[in-house]
Amino acid sequence: MKFLNMTPHTITLCDADGNVLVQIPSTGNRLECEAVRTVTGTVSIDGHDMPVTAVALGELRLFDMATKQVVSVGLPPIEDGTVYLVSRIAAEAAKLAGRTEDFLVPDDTVRKDGQVVGCKALARV
Repeated sequence: MKFLNMTPHTITLCDADGNVLVQIPSTGNRLECEAVRTVTGTVSIDGHDMPVTAVALGELRLFDMATKQVVSVGLPPIEDGTVYLVSRIAAEAAKLAGRTEDFLVPDDTVRKDGQVVGCKALARV
């Protein structure tokens, strides 16, 4: 099976004790999801009016991190034996578009000094 890391970070997979098993580097492309915000009202906090928004998931975009350009819009192609490792929001957008089987997200994080350094599982949303 081929795993394509479509996040901007190396994904470090760990065992149950937090020991590093394997690292999967980023492909250099990030699958991102546009957030569509609609202002639904305001709240006043200490005399300051703050907008309250409803946020919906928009289109998925493949972003080339080297050129800082969107290279395609929509879901990546289905490739037999290929799994896309993506952010949770990208996986949620893929699920809304009807695709779940080939998208996984890091889960059960491992922390060191408060910072995420890896994960013990991969999850399907």
